[in-house]
Amino acid sequence: MRAAAAILAVLFFSGACRAQIAIPLNKPPAQPAAPTAPVVIVTPPMPTGPAMDFVAGKLAAEIAARSMSGVVVVGLSGPDRRITELGIRLRGLLSDSLAKQSAGVKVPDEDAIRDVLHTNRVADEMLYSNSVGGWIAKRMHADGYATARIHMTSGIPPKLVAELFVCTTGVCVDSVTIDAPLTLTPEEFADAGKDFEPTLSVPVASAGVDGVTGPKCLACPMPAIPPELRTENFQGSSRLLVTVLSDGTLYDIFVVSPAGHGLDTLAIDAVLGWKFSPAHDAKDSPVAAQMELDIPFKIEGIPVKKVEKKPN
Repeated sequence: MRAAAAILAVLFFSGACRAQIAIPLNKPPAQPAAPTAPVVIVTPPMPTGPAMDFVAGKLAAEIAARSMSGVVVVGLSGPDRRITELGIRLRGLLSDSLAKQSAGVKVPDEDAIRDVLHTNRVADEMLYSNSVGGWIAKRMHADGYATARIHMTSGIPPKLVAELFVCTTGVCVDSVTIDAPLTLTPEEFADAGKDFEPTLSVPVASAGVDGVTGPKCLACPMPAIPPELRTENFQGSSRLLVTVLSDGTLYDIFVVSPAGHGLDTLAIDAVLGWKFSPAHDAKDSPVAAQMELDIPFKIEGIPVKKVEKKPN
């Protein structure tokens, strides 16, 4: 009995010891994660209405991210940056949609912008050009402006290209670009090719016809270029078409060929301070007439820190 008990004790003890022995497992080596293909989100072509809403939503998000309190919508030019019948209609759609989607942000309507243009003797049609977007934004106490254009290339769908310019640093900086492919109806295609024909607020006489002389500028100082616009080397001109009224004051100022770089706003402000002699008819009576003004600019660039443009 003693021998049997001893054997049982040995077996129990050895079993207990074996239960405490850790047996290593041969695990397969860790494998690197399989590379995942980048997810590319392709926006399908959209009719103009949904495209305006899509772009306005993206712009509204960028405006909110920058805590902007006011934005004006200008431009929406067609191919070759021309003002077209389609662009004029789409600018209104974009402005209305942005106003709805930008809670707490002031987006002036077309009538309010026209009032500012009239007050400053600028042609109504400049609402449809982005060359004086910063000028309008400044006078409406906005932080910047949104603009767009329709880009067309043979063989691919037309594209709406929208941009947001921030004007809080003394110079308007292109901060984001948003693209949206378009599906245009045959009527919209036709309107995209129709240049908008502006109408003058004041009837004018044609200089050089029936004895009418042309107006003349008597005092025409060139504009000074502020440091914040000296961001790069540039040489060019801003060409304006203006109406000189019978009393020598300017009206219906229109940028025919913009210089860009914020210089067209300087050109407008400069000519508003110039002194003119009006045109005269065959009886030597003063009459309203149009004339072109070419304001040259030459800039030797001074590096100025710009707002970094965020990728779309």
